[in-house]
Amino acid sequence: MKDSKKTAYINAKKKVEALRQFYLHIILFVIVNTIIVILNNDVFQGQGDDSAMVALFFSFFIWGIGLVFHGLYVLYVFKMKSNILKRWEEKKIQQLMEKEDL
Repeated sequence: MKDSKKTAYINAKKKVEALRQFYLHIILFVIVNTIIVILNNDVFQGQGDDSAMVALFFSFFIWGIGLVFHGLYVLYVFKMKSNILKRWEEKKIQQLMEKEDL
């Protein structure tokens, strides 16, 4: 039973680390893009630059795509991989054990 608790702890620690990295990614996305908006639009001087909007939207779009894929990966690791692969592995182990008993 000690090994199963240790394995569960290691798996939980990996999940928490992946979630922490994803949350950090979201925070950096918001902070950096907010700074880009403020600097490109000269919010403090009351002047806006329309040509900088293309670069701004490009930054949002590219980084947003990365953020979406990061989120999908984290969800895949936590939901899909842990459930589907575990069941598949257990079935495969049972099949191989039955095959060797023959």
